[in-house]
Amino acid sequence: MKFGWHCLFIKNLKELCVNLEDSFQNTIDSCIPIEWEEDTITLKIISAMWKQYQTTLISHRGTLQINWQPYKLKKTQSLEQRFGDIAILVNILFSDGTSSRGAGFLEAKKRNLDSRKFDAIKQKQFQRILTHAPHAQVLLYDNMAIKNFSDLGFSNPRSHNPLAAQIPRTKSITSPMNYVHTNNLNDEKIYNTSLPFSYQLCYRYFQGFDLEYDDAYSSILQGIKPFSEKMNERGFPQYLMIFSVSYGRFPYDGVAKISISPEHYEKIQ
Repeated sequence: MKFGWHCLFIKNLKELCVNLEDSFQNTIDSCIPIEWEEDTITLKIISAMWKQYQTTLISHRGTLQINWQPYKLKKTQSLEQRFGDIAILVNILFSDGTSSRGAGFLEAKKRNLDSRKFDAIKQKQFQRILTHAPHAQVLLYDNMAIKNFSDLGFSNPRSHNPLAAQIPRTKSITSPMNYVHTNNLNDEKIYNTSLPFSYQLCYRYFQGFDLEYDDAYSSILQGIKPFSEKMNERGFPQYLMIFSVSYGRFPYDGVAKISISPEHYEKIQ
């Protein structure tokens, strides 16, 4: 198997997850207190990811390959109202040759620096997003370390999961929006059903979980008419990240197979 020169080798998905977590925490710390605003934090997190991983990621044994490209909404377009701040479009090629494409949506909220609540959470907004994207997630930024997220082998020191010792805390978590909305939450209770954003990317989205699989979602984000024309009335997600993930021993670039309309989005450089 041969790959191009512009490749970065990683041991496995675990190493990527841990490295992303470090990057996310450092970026969030850099935003406190002057730049403590959702859009700024999100853009800086995505930009830091792109600066660190703007190339093809290959595992040492060639059984994992990741390509990606981030975009931001052009200033001439209306901001998100229907799907949230961030859209993630994932092309997956599994080891048995099966391929799949899905879209994930996140709405970002920051914690108040002078309280223990997320006052920006609006349940009516969540209800509107869930109507169109039932698997949407809430992405929360905290200025304090979060240790009480869901125990999937992370926080338990006796766990055999090797991530337990490497991600004991985080400052960015995701939680199912329907959980937050149904229970009318806007404080630390959300953390009871949450995962680090790094884990959500690597072990949920990259594995095909929490995605919308109707082709219409992909068509909307790509700007394919007539789907995209309906979005102009309500606005597109402010940030779009396209990922191609292959678990087979052969090159695969699903990003190249997705064309994004330059009318709506521009690449983050």
